[in-house]
Amino acid sequence: MPLLEDGMELKRVGFSAKDEDYVEGTKLALTTVAAVYQVNPTMIGVLNNANYSKVREFRRMLYGDTLGPILSMLAARLNAFLAPCFGDTCEYVEFNTGQKLTT
Repeated sequence: MPLLEDGMELKRVGFSAKDEDYVEGTKLALTTVAAVYQVNPTMIGVLNNANYSKVREFRRMLYGDTLGPILSMLAARLNAFLAPCFGDTCEYVEFNTGQKLTT
């Protein structure tokens, strides 16, 4: 117990229980969304027990294995139906996932 001078008061410094539960609730929500879409929670920012190399590899997996097929299907649909609407100004649509894989 600290010794206080006359007129000083001891006050608790920290977050309330409600504020601390907010962080845990956010982590739970992110983990639930990751489970629904079958994505590792580390890929979307839940960094429990993760180091830099794991996070970097999980991000590569996110763009390579998880989002890669979805983005190529989306690009194929856009090329089939939307690109012809623009005529000669738009040859094709392509997502630049290679840039995300190199960083």
